[in-house]
Amino acid sequence: MKTQSDMRGEKIMSEAFFNEVKAEFSAGNLQAVVKLLQSRLEREPGCSRSWGMLSETQEALGEYDQALKSANQACHADPQDAAHRARLSAALFNAGFQDQAVEQVKIAVQLAPQDPMILHAAAQIAPPADGLELLKHALTIEKRNFQCWVLRVDLLIKLGRLEEARQGAEYLVQAGSQAADSWVSLAKVQWAEKDAMGALKSLEQALKIEAAHPVAQALLEQIHAESAPPSQRKAFRVQVCLKSNNGQPVFLRSGLESGTFTLFAPDESTAERMAYQSYLQALQQAGHEVKGDRVDGEFQIVMENRGEVSIPAPL
Repeated sequence: MKTQSDMRGEKIMSEAFFNEVKAEFSAGNLQAVVKLLQSRLEREPGCSRSWGMLSETQEALGEYDQALKSANQACHADPQDAAHRARLSAALFNAGFQDQAVEQVKIAVQLAPQDPMILHAAAQIAPPADGLELLKHALTIEKRNFQCWVLRVDLLIKLGRLEEARQGAEYLVQAGSQAADSWVSLAKVQWAEKDAMGALKSLEQALKIEAAHPVAQALLEQIHAESAPPSQRKAFRVQVCLKSNNGQPVFLRSGLESGTFTLFAPDESTAERMAYQSYLQALQQAGHEVKGDRVDGEFQIVMENRGEVSIPAPL
């Protein structure tokens, strides 16, 4: 029979393990995190916390199907845990199952209606106006919740409420100037306000703090591509299309079997990425399920033709 001392020792060892996992995750060593968690789950298959963290890591690796399976395991191990329900909701949403994601996040909110991070999870998948109301409630509970403030800025930008978004971003920078996300939020507002130079300066600050910040890098690339002077911009025509595994013709209900984009960019690789993202957005808006480079579970997105074309750059 375990003594209280034994149980305290096990708890300390468990927290040490999860702290190690979090450190590896923060350092970007995602494959190492997967190995650590899978090894623990071989010994403790009912550890819901391990399943939840494994799901989050798999999602960061783009393994959406595996992330969904792990999130389901976490909920199976502890169905009354609101955080696991929120994780399952995120996994469903990112895997393209929006209705089921909404159902799960509603359960999470019912289980923990006063938990700001559960409300944050709900706001992420809600329409922007509804998301703001959820965040308003979250911030009355925990006024300085950093992640809620970051998401609030994003939603205000989507709604075109740029003055409020700027106030929120400036608050983030003032409250957390050493957090890359603070500067990224301000850069997003500045870019929405068409202040490219201001946005670039804010992104410079963000990348000094976190050199591999994916959102900062993506926004930096977008700004360079769209705001470069005409002398540095070339026109590219890029065709993106779908192919099937068996070589048969592809037919979609939306008619979006392919897309041809003419883009102004500093180089061909940037033009390809811009075309790829534009095609993904068009597919998602048409209601197709997109996971990684797969569409509706059976078609793969590929680049067909690309090259520079002779079109004057806009002034």
